Amino acid sequence: FFSNSIYKVDGFVKSCLFRQGVIFAERKSVSTLADRRREKGVSSLQEPLCASISARKPAFPHRRQGNKVQFRKSAKKGFPWKCYPRAAARDRAITATFSEVLQMKDEAVSINGFECRMISSPGRGPCIVLLHGYMYTSDVWNDIGLLRLLEQKNIAFKAIDMPYGHQSESFPRTADPAKNTDILAEAAAPDDVIIGASLGGYIALKHCVYSPCGGLMLIAPVMSLQEELASRYDKVCACVSIIYGGKDNVVNHEEIKRLARLLSTKVTVYEKARHAAYIDQPERFKKDVIDFYNYTCRQMYS
Repeated sequence: FFSNSIYKVDGFVKSCLFRQGVIFAERKSVSTLADRRREKGVSSLQEPLCASISARKPAFPHRRQGNKVQFRKSAKKGFPWKCYPRAAARDRAITATFSEVLQMKDEAVSINGFECRMISSPGRGPCIVLLHGYMYTSDVWNDIGLLRLLEQKNIAFKAIDMPYGHQSESFPRTADPAKNTDILAEAAAPDDVIIGASLGGYIALKHCVYSPCGGLMLIAPVMSLQEELASRYDKVCACVSIIYGGKDNVVNHEEIKRLARLLSTKVTVYEKARHAAYIDQPERFKKDVIDFYNYTCRQMYS
C-alpha cells in the first residue's frame, strides 16, 4: 500500500529507496523533522528516515551485521546499540513518517456524473486548478515537477483528468465542450487560479467568460477566437497570462497576439519551445506559475 501510494504521487515524494532497510524520501520541511535535521547536520533536501548505509551523511552511527542493520538512536542520550531486521526498520520508518511526508491525494472523484481522476493537495490561499491538453493527463504536471513545487510552497491545487483527454482516466469520456466546462465550474471556486494548456485553455476560456475566477493562465489555447468567446472577452475581469512556444506548429502566433489584445494582456514567448511549452522549458514555466500566482493573490487581496 505505502509503496504504491508513494510512487503514485511522484511529484511530492519523488523517490523512496528501500536499500538495506533504509528509506530516503524527498519531502517538504516539517517543523519536527526540520529540528532533527538541524541537530544532526543532515542535508536540507534529504533526511535519512532510518539508519543510513548509503554514501550520504548518516543521521546515526551504524554498522552492518549480516542481513540486519545495527544502529543507535542517539549517542548523547546513551542509548545502547540495537539490532533491527531490515524489514522492521523499514516499517518503523514508514509508520512514523507517512502522515508527515504524504499529503498529496490521487483519487477518483465524482463530478457532474463523471468519474474523474484528480491529484490534489490542501494549502493556503486560492487553489490552482490545472487542465491538461488533449494528448496528456494530469500526470504531465507531475512529470515537470510543478505539483511537488506547489506542495513545497503550501499552495493548494487540483489537477483533473478531464473527459476530453485522449488518455484521461475519466469515465465516460466526451469531447462536448459544454460538459467539460460544467466539470470545471463544479471543481473551481470563484477565486481559484485556472491554468489551461491547449484544449484545456479553451475550456478555461469558456468557463471564465461566464463565471468569475481569480486568475487565468493560458498555454497556447486552441480555438480561442471563436465568435462566441471573442464577443465576451470584455467580461473577463481576472488577471490573465498567456504563454506561447516560439516553435508552436499548432496555434498561429497572430491568433495568440489577437487573443492577448482582446484580453488586455501580453504574451510570454518561450523562443525554442513547441506547442507544449511547459514541457520544453519546465523550470521557466514553474517560475512563471509561482510569479503569476503571487501577483494574482496581491491583486485580489490588495
